[in-house]
Amino acid sequence: MTPRPAKALRRLALVALLAVPALASAQPRTARGTYSFGGSQGPALDGVSFALLAGLDIPSPNGLDVGPRFTGEFMYGLADLTPQLRADLGARLSFAYHNANFGDLWLFDVVPDLRLLIGVTPRLSLYGDLGIGLAVIRQSTNGFGSATDTVATFQLGPGISYALSPTLNLLAEVRFNFYTSGDGTYIALPTIGFQWH
Repeated sequence: MTPRPAKALRRLALVALLAVPALASAQPRTARGTYSFGGSQGPALDGVSFALLAGLDIPSPNGLDVGPRFTGEFMYGLADLTPQLRADLGARLSFAYHNANFGDLWLFDVVPDLRLLIGVTPRLSLYGDLGIGLAVIRQSTNGFGSATDTVATFQLGPGISYALSPTLNLLAEVRFNFYTSGDGTYIALPTIGFQWH
């Protein structure tokens, strides 16, 4: 090695060694069971949360009225990807009911769910959900009985989490529900609820 590159490498190594304490203190350390950015991100790492939400379910198929959608959610604090970015894994159960000119229709969904949250402030986080699961769809026709079908469902949507207290969050989201049976798309808007962790 010539003297010039060897001298440059020694300088680079010295700068890297001197920068280690500064870089280490710049990244907040998050121990298991603590919060990285605040209560708005839901459960602590390795912790769990439960949420109940309600909203209006807007159907795309013709002939169906707007109906209620009720959702229960369980989430596990999976990982802090950065000090402000969190990944949670869980499941959602939801039930929606619609009146129709031919009778009625209800949907029951069971969907494993991945959520990514980004902390805006310690009390406010934005999140996105993505899940693929199963849905039971039951359609009753006036005077002709009913039919039940089990189909795949794909769900996604953005949301906001606001920490009301260290263990209680207010959630507001829009949820897009796609069904593979040709039953169309249902949009749950607005969906509002509470998360306990």
